[in-house]
Amino acid sequence: MEGLGVHGYANEAPAMFCKMEREKIKPNGVTFESVLSACTHSGFVEEGRKRFSSTILDYSICPEVEQYGCMVDLLTKAGLLENALGLIRSMEFEPNSGIWGALLGGCELRKNLEIAQVCVKELMLLEPNNCGCFNLSVNMCVDAKRWGEVADIRATMKELGVEKGCPGTSWIEMERKVHQLAASDESHSASDEIYSLLMELYVKLKLDVYVPELDSELWWCSF
Repeated sequence: MEGLGVHGYANEAPAMFCKMEREKIKPNGVTFESVLSACTHSGFVEEGRKRFSSTILDYSICPEVEQYGCMVDLLTKAGLLENALGLIRSMEFEPNSGIWGALLGGCELRKNLEIAQVCVKELMLLEPNNCGCFNLSVNMCVDAKRWGEVADIRATMKELGVEKGCPGTSWIEMERKVHQLAASDESHSASDEIYSLLMELYVKLKLDVYVPELDSELWWCSF
């Protein structure tokens, strides 16, 4: 099922799960993580809810942070932010920064500042020196023209000694882990792989006779 999701066949993963059940193959936590991830890619909210519930009801498997993370991701991407927050609050253990970060990302997409503030508060406790959540919260407050809250967040950042982040910095969440990337930066652990892939893409674009709008030499020098 993991392979189906990774290679663009996420729609077929639930059917594979059903086949496992028919053949009496008992799933484990990794199996449920895979099918929930596939449901997220396909937008199968009800199917995901059904499979998540069956971990306990049908297989007596207690969901762990990975399965909860998949469900939060599924609900968040479907715009069900209140449901995702309720699920987090129902957890029998403390949610990690990846789970709160996934919900925060959904809040930014849906412009839900109230739930975003809940996420930022929790992330401040888990990762007080991570400027990403602060900057995202500031941007949302600016968009909503809530200038008083912008000032409060920046005052908190100053009090905690959190830097605003350098220009050209971005964040991407992969497998419920947030990665910080900056222009022309080679400090990331996967830097060699990233630049190798960029080189491969650049060569393919050249072979396809792609002409970028910007000066190609200046574009390439930025890497």
